[in-house]
Amino acid sequence: MTKFDIFENSSSVFAIEWADEACLIMHNSSSNTHLWLSQDALSRNQFSTVFVYPQDAVSRATLIQNVKHNNHSAIKYGLRNLSGGITYVHEELVVGSNKVVSSIFTDITEIYQHDLEVSEVSERLELVLEGTRLGMWDWNPQTNDVVFDERWANMLGLELSELTQTLTDWEKRVHPDDIKLCLKELLAHVEGDVDFYENTHRMMHADGEWRYILDRGRVAKRDAQNNPIRFTGTHTDVTELKKAELKAKKALSAKNKFFARMSHEIRTPLHGILGTADILAKRVLSSDAEHLVQIINDSGEQLQILLNDLLDIAKIEDDFLDVSVKRCDIAKSLKTVFSLFKQKAESKGIDYTFANNTPTTRVVIKTDPSRLSQITSNVISNAIKFTDNGFVKLSIDTDDGECFVNVEDSGIGIEDTSSIFNPYTQEGTAASKSMGTGLGLSIVKSLCEKLAIKLDVTSVPKCGTSFRFNLGRIITTTINEKKTKEVENLNETGILKKKVLVADDNDINLLIAKTMLSECFEIVEIAQSGKTAIDLISKHRNYDLIFMDLNMPEMDGIETSEKINQLNLASPPIIVAQTADATEEAKTRLESANINNIITKPFTKEKLTALIHSLNISK
Repeated sequence: MTKFDIFENSSSVFAIEWADEACLIMHNSSSNTHLWLSQDALSRNQFSTVFVYPQDAVSRATLIQNVKHNNHSAIKYGLRNLSGGITYVHEELVVGSNKVVSSIFTDITEIYQHDLEVSEVSERLELVLEGTRLGMWDWNPQTNDVVFDERWANMLGLELSELTQTLTDWEKRVHPDDIKLCLKELLAHVEGDVDFYENTHRMMHADGEWRYILDRGRVAKRDAQNNPIRFTGTHTDVTELKKAELKAKKALSAKNKFFARMSHEIRTPLHGILGTADILAKRVLSSDAEHLVQIINDSGEQLQILLNDLLDIAKIEDDFLDVSVKRCDIAKSLKTVFSLFKQKAESKGIDYTFANNTPTTRVVIKTDPSRLSQITSNVISNAIKFTDNGFVKLSIDTDDGECFVNVEDSGIGIEDTSSIFNPYTQEGTAASKSMGTGLGLSIVKSLCEKLAIKLDVTSVPKCGTSFRFNLGRIITTTINEKKTKEVENLNETGILKKKVLVADDNDINLLIAKTMLSECFEIVEIAQSGKTAIDLISKHRNYDLIFMDLNMPEMDGIETSEKINQLNLASPPIIVAQTADATEEAKTRLESANINNIITKPFTKEKLTALIHSLNISK
């Protein structure tokens, strides 16, 4: 048995004894060495020139000279194999007692390729981390030891040597207001409630400033008891992005406050105009006076439409436009809309007609009736505006169980129907363009999308335009006849024996509300401030209904309502919020104060009467 017999059955290890550069003996005939090396080339002293690459041959030659003094050396390199590829080997050179140099070769090709792949992955990861400026952390939750990398430290203006490599390095730098949520969300992931941990929090930079850090990670390893023992993740500095977001939110908040304030400032005097006109319209007037009152009403209503358009386009841009879908009698709703424009159409000498082409007089569908009225109002208004002679027709028809609404006119027509829904744009002559904002049809399109209404527009310039709305499936059930009759006859009911209080700081609003409510209730009293309202309620404790203005000075309507609820009255009054602030933020504030009834200024006697009926106040 020779000293190299141990390699005989190995497929990856073989040995060579050398006489200078010639192969004296090759051991392990069972290995795959015949695939790598040629015995003939080895015997002809050609190992280094045939099999070893030049850059490795020099290093190997130096090593062979040194091994004669050191008795042992090793080197790793690639051999040219007979198939034209590379076999990576680990060569260990030893000097025997007979001064013969021997090489023990180990095939490390698989190991080398694996290490190379690992190296490439590591390099790729390093490039990604460098390019995305991510800081890495590797935490053991059982010991609280953490491995932070240099980028993690640099992100906070620190050097790696300044860290203790414990959780304290992170925890002590997190903003006190943020740490509780951080730990809560970390725990949620550890306990398996969420697949990944993600939190944005503030951390103190070395310069004394707070940085916003996006922290992401996941549990990578658990022990036998399912305790996390390795939790890895990254930090990303998102300070600039967060500042931009906060700036945008601040700007949005300022814009919303502006619109809310403008809404209030415009609606309040508008309520005075329309409310007074509505009261006058109920009295016996001369024909001239009736005409003037009608002009006031029409002008006020147009101003109200304009205001609503401006508010709606702001909501659309911020994606805050809301709808409330319910069952409604579409024919009845459209008749109401149709009547609003009758006088305007007749004043232009236009043939203005309404046609219900359905088999029945009542067609019930599911939609938002107020938004549908807004859609049809916008289209009818445009049709009348752009039609100087001929006709404007509103009609309803059904087809295959679906309901369709049509608005047709013989006006100037539209050259480019694709552009009319863009905000702030109009077609038509200079004179017609001066009428309106160009927002109406943009709002129509957005509302149709919200309500899943399909809209088709066809138009021929100088001949007319047709808008066709597919409102969807018709509901087979009908509206309760008795309830409908009650609503229609509500104005015919007598005065209710109830005591009502109106709280408002505006004298005109008080006059309008008291005048309208006096036609419905036996006793109507007024309070010009929230404090006065509280005093009256505390003293009398017998009010059935309170109309509360929300924007009173010193003590607003919500605070006043909360104080009323704290009085613990035996029979608490119903509180109706009356406001000129029609924003969603205002509605949210009302909901938080448990005020469920609201009437928006300006309102008419009919709108007020409908609200009273919905409250189910018995005589």
